[in-house]
Amino acid sequence: MIARMRYSVSTLPGLPLRRAIVKRELAAGVSYLGLMAFWIYWLLDRQLFYGNTTAAWVMLALLAGVQVAVGFLVARWWALVLPLLAVVLSVPAGYPSANKGEPLPIWLGLGVSSPIAVLLAAVGVGLSIGARLWPSRGRPADYASR
Repeated sequence: MIARMRYSVSTLPGLPLRRAIVKRELAAGVSYLGLMAFWIYWLLDRQLFYGNTTAAWVMLALLAGVQVAVGFLVARWWALVLPLLAVVLSVPAGYPSANKGEPLPIWLGLGVSSPIAVLLAAVGVGLSIGARLWPSRGRPADYASR
């Protein structure tokens, strides 16, 4: 009975919560890479929004939101590596298969924009860390009432 209690997961403080957090982080990272693969091989490779500036701006805003969201959901600094993994993921794509205009290789375009993606992911991580620290420091309304 003592051995069962000693090795039971439910007796260790915080362990099930840590496992759930790790699963959330890994799920967010894998989902991000899957979404980036879809974006690279379905949208960029086929040049679906070539010549449509409105759709290109909407996709750029969505992509920026995805970078911030993955940083917020992972909430660890290793999330900053994920945009760089997207560049590595795009290397086999090479040039877009739909040659509209004179396109650059997909990996080159992602490589040039990856510092911005890393910065946006860092903003998401910072927001997540700030959201975790916010309740422990008190609300601004608490200070105004003093």
